[in-house]
Amino acid sequence: YNREKDNFINFDSIPGIMNQLNNRYITSLCIDTHGKIWIGTHGNGLNVYDPAKMSITYVSEQTTGSQRPPSNYITSMFLKGNQIWTGTKGGLRVYDILNIQPKSIPIIEKSITSTEITQVVGDAGGNIWLGTANREIFKLTEVNGNYRVENVVVHESLHKESGGNILTLSFDKNGNLWIGGENSGLTCMKMEPSRIIKYEAVEGNPIKLPTHSIRSVYTDDTGIVWIGTYNRGAFLI
Repeated sequence: YNREKDNFINFDSIPGIMNQLNNRYITSLCIDTHGKIWIGTHGNGLNVYDPAKMSITYVSEQTTGSQRPPSNYITSMFLKGNQIWTGTKGGLRVYDILNIQPKSIPIIEKSITSTEITQVVGDAGGNIWLGTANREIFKLTEVNGNYRVENVVVHESLHKESGGNILTLSFDKNGNLWIGGENSGLTCMKMEPSRIIKYEAVEGNPIKLPTHSIRSVYTDDTGIVWIGTYNRGAFLI
């Protein structure tokens, strides 16, 4: 969307662009400190668009046979300094934004690097939080250049036996963590004082969520929490 001209431009039809998107199934977007647009796709890894050069760089793991590597299915991206932290179906990846190259993952406990990551976010204290397809939440705290991993237990409704999962994480301006997922509904982890608030779905009640299928949570600058659902529209808290 061009604010000055008040119109939309199809990215595939920009005149003079070098290369094209290698996949139109876009799953996530991130803009780095140099103005490059990192585009996550469903199956073809990353497309990095440089507006200054009008070129796209492809970043993906090589496909073997007819099977695409799980790491080419991008789920989430988070910018921290000169690094893009990327969640994929094949685990966690970290890229240097200067040379658009993968970096070694600075995590002490390597076991989660191959876990399917559904969401990567950061808090005001510089910690990185990961949501996984196994309904787990990990807090990564930097210690001397590496990150210590803590498994955060939030609520029994997120346990594996419940059949739900985690698809989205978001911090509000008070530092509270909002958690949403498919069949696991909406949960808020209050930091001070520490407590868990579970928002139960109630059909037909105008002040309740009508579904446990939460796909996206976003908190704006005014403190309003926006809830995106699978097929019941958006709600505000």
